[in-house]
Amino acid sequence: MKSKIYSLALIGVILICFTAFNYGCSDVNGDGVSVNGMKALSAAQEADIDAFVTQKMAEHKIPGVIVAVYEADKIPYILVKGTAEVAANRPLEATDRFRIGSITKTFTATVILQLAGERKLNLDESILKYFPDLPNASKITVRHLLNMTSGLANYTDDNNLGMTLLSNPSKKFIQEEIYSLIKSLSSKAVLGEPGAVASYNNSNYFLLGMIIEKVTGSKAGDEIKRRICDRLGMNDTYMSDSDKIDGAHSMGYIADGTLTVEFMSNPSWCWTAGAMVSTLADVKKYIKPMATCELCPKYASERSAWRALRSYVNPYGAGTVKMSYGLGIANFGGMVGHNGAILGYSTLAVYYQPRDITVIILTNKFMDTPVHSEEILRDRIFGIVLGSGYPVNY
Repeated sequence: MKSKIYSLALIGVILICFTAFNYGCSDVNGDGVSVNGMKALSAAQEADIDAFVTQKMAEHKIPGVIVAVYEADKIPYILVKGTAEVAANRPLEATDRFRIGSITKTFTATVILQLAGERKLNLDESILKYFPDLPNASKITVRHLLNMTSGLANYTDDNNLGMTLLSNPSKKFIQEEIYSLIKSLSSKAVLGEPGAVASYNNSNYFLLGMIIEKVTGSKAGDEIKRRICDRLGMNDTYMSDSDKIDGAHSMGYIADGTLTVEFMSNPSWCWTAGAMVSTLADVKKYIKPMATCELCPKYASERSAWRALRSYVNPYGAGTVKMSYGLGIANFGGMVGHNGAILGYSTLAVYYQPRDITVIILTNKFMDTPVHSEEILRDRIFGIVLGSGYPVNY
């Protein structure tokens, strides 16, 4: 079994990475507050999502899935299917914590934009003063890091890192280890000149975390907590540096050949690029204020101009889904937010402003090919929620 797991690491894409309860008919929203009698989805839409999720869970051996759809003050649709812990046959709960992977990047970007708004840094200054020994640092700006256009090598493509993660999943990486890896890889190869090529890259957001600490003198996780989580009442959300998850949570799973096996790892290797833990309720509190720039109002016009951003093929997708990305926000055909994939989990949180719709997908299985668990679900679910106008591709 172990040799099969190791083969996943060599692909390089594993790194950033039925019991059912349907709450759609209850008279509460995601925070337990009574609302009017209108529902976010019709009975037919609810049935379509339920059937589709059930089908894909069986096809891809996904132990547990949460799908939530909120629209304005209507009664939300919250579907919770499967198990949180297969060995114990423990049902998944809507309150369980998940690793949210690259949704973490939106928190990191938001803090950077807040610091820029406070004039503690400049988005268009070079990063040379922060990283004088980093290749091309004099040409790379903070904005390049935010927009995935730095040209730096992606440290999570390193096969040795993947082997370490899978052979020693509880290992706690220190910041200097990852920074040294970024420097080493970027000295040998770059993806392009800064600003010339857009390429999804975890190195960018690890470096942004280091910039937060250099500018504030505080830990990046503490700044995220103080500036975002405390402000929004996100009491179940935190930056993790352990293979254990605090409180009630879903276990994580990965594919090992034809099997689905439990796998819990320390996410310190991805830190501000993907190490956060959260819950459905907390993500719901966050995604709209993040997407509408309530948390960084001085950059509202710029951050919401995602329609004009450079488009590129999602490297973690099947190669056909176009998306745009800028200042820490991804645009999936009009649904604005971020997805996340980290060993054991695959997640998504997006907001559609024209109809005040939030869609959240949390799954407890990481799949390396052909696409991640949430990608298998998201486009069809978007199509059901928004109708035929959405460019469904699944």
